[in-house]
Amino acid sequence: SAIVLVGVIFGIFHFILDRMPITALMGVVLGFICWQTRSVFPGMLVHACHNGATIALSQFPQVYERLGLPFGRERLRTGSKQMFYPQCGRR
Repeated sequence: SAIVLVGVIFGIFHFILDRMPITALMGVVLGFICWQTRSVFPGMLVHACHNGATIALSQFPQVYERLGLPFGRERLRTGSKQMFYPQCGRR
């Protein structure tokens, strides 16, 4: 139950509301990896690979279309702006 709680907190602290369930699930997976390996480093490696793959895929929106995924380059860029520059687009 602690792993699930940490996963939910992981999802909340990424500040992208429409992706929170997926991010929380990723947090649970990362928590499970850390628990099984008794080290934070494998979880960090999986997190870095996930982020790297997301950034790489954002350069090829046609891959998202082929996979039937709704998020492309603009969605990722918007999510990043919301996280790092929350004032963007607000007047």
